[in-house]
Amino acid sequence: MNKKENKIKGCLWGGILGDCIGAAYEGRDSVDVITMDQPLLMTDDSQFTLATCEALEKNGKIRPEKVAECFRVWFEQRRIRGIGSSTLKAMRDLSAGQHWALAGATGEYAAGNGAAMRIAPLAFILNPFDASDRVLVKDICRITHNNDEAYLGALAILIAIYKNWQDPDYDQKLIISDIISELPDCRVRDQLMDLEKEPDGLTLKECAEKYGNSGYVVESAPFAICASTKLGQYGYQQLIEEVIKCGGDADTAASMTGQIIGCKVGYEALPLELIEKVEEKQMIEEIIEEFLKGL
Repeated sequence: MNKKENKIKGCLWGGILGDCIGAAYEGRDSVDVITMDQPLLMTDDSQFTLATCEALEKNGKIRPEKVAECFRVWFEQRRIRGIGSSTLKAMRDLSAGQHWALAGATGEYAAGNGAAMRIAPLAFILNPFDASDRVLVKDICRITHNNDEAYLGALAILIAIYKNWQDPDYDQKLIISDIISELPDCRVRDQLMDLEKEPDGLTLKECAEKYGNSGYVVESAPFAICASTKLGQYGYQQLIEEVIKCGGDADTAASMTGQIIGCKVGYEALPLELIEKVEEKQMIEEIIEEFLKGL
C-alpha cells in the first residue's frame, strides 16, 4: 500500500469505525464506558460516504447528478440505515423523479450535518480552495441539504481532511485557524472563532457542554474539528471514544472526527482488529478499492 492509498483508506475507514462504534450511543447525554461488544454496523454516515465513492467516474471526475443517482439507488435498495429527516425528504423526492437540484431540504431546519458527514471522498477529487470546485461541492451538498450553513459545515470538514491529505507533516493544532481564514461570515465560522479563543486545556466534554454537539451542523462540524486537534493527546481509538463519551450525535461526530484523524494517521495506524469486526467489511473494501482505481 503506497502513502496515497494509506491516507485515503485511513480517512474512509477512520470515519466508518467512528460511525460504527458511535451508533450504539447516539442521542445520549453522556456515556461513561465504551464497549466493543455490540455488532459494528454502519449507519447513513458511512453508507452515503460509500455511495459518494461509487459516484466517481472512470475519468476521475464527479458530477452531482451521478452522486444523486447513487444515493437514490442505495435508498431504493434499502441500504441506508438511520437516515435523518432532511435526507429522507430528499431521497423520497429523488425516488419520485425530482431533479437533484430541487430535492434538497431548505430552510433553517435543513442546517443538519447530513452533507458534512458524507463529504470526505471529495477531498481526494477536488480542491476546496478552488472557486469552481467549491461550486461543485455546494451542488453535491444541496442534493440533500440546500442550506448555506450545511454547505459551509461540509466545506470546513473537507478543508480539514484536505489539509492532512496534502501535507503529511501538517500541524493539526493549526486546523481551526486555517479553516476560519477560508470560510465566509457564517455561524460555523463564528463557532470556530469562539473555539479558537478557548484555552488548550478545554476538554471535549467541556466543549460539548458549552458549544453543543447535536446534529445541527453549526455544533457538530466545529466539534469534530476541535476534537481532531487532540489527536496527539489521545491517539486514534481513544480520541474516538472520548468523542462518543460526550453523547449527542455521537456516531456522526465520531465519523467526521475519524475521517479527519484517519487521514492524518493512515489506515495502517487504525485498530485493524476492529475493522475485521465491521459487518459488510468485504463490500466496503470493494467500494474503496474501486474508488482508489478511479483516482
